[in-house]
Amino acid sequence: MHLCNDFLPERWARFTPAEVQSGFRLVSETDEVLKTIEGYIVTVKHHMDSIATSAREQSVGLAEVNTASQPDGPNDAAECSDGRREQRGDSLDRG
Repeated sequence: MHLCNDFLPERWARFTPAEVQSGFRLVSETDEVLKTIEGYIVTVKHHMDSIATSAREQSVGLAEVNTASQPDGPNDAAECSDGRREQRGDSLDRG
């Protein structure tokens, strides 16, 4: 049987008006459900875009914090280390 034979008018003529109406109703309901799903997909996409934007902003912010907190050279590293020792010493003297 050729694929197009299923679409011959004789085949469609066998359906009752109630069957045609039922089929039309099902197709219409399917259309509405697919539109609803499409709306959910668009909403999820917007949420994912927002999450991605926030993640990029956080990444940039963390990179700036990491850069700002890195010592620039050996002297800065020593000062940073001395400052930490002083802070530890201060806290130990208080305790």
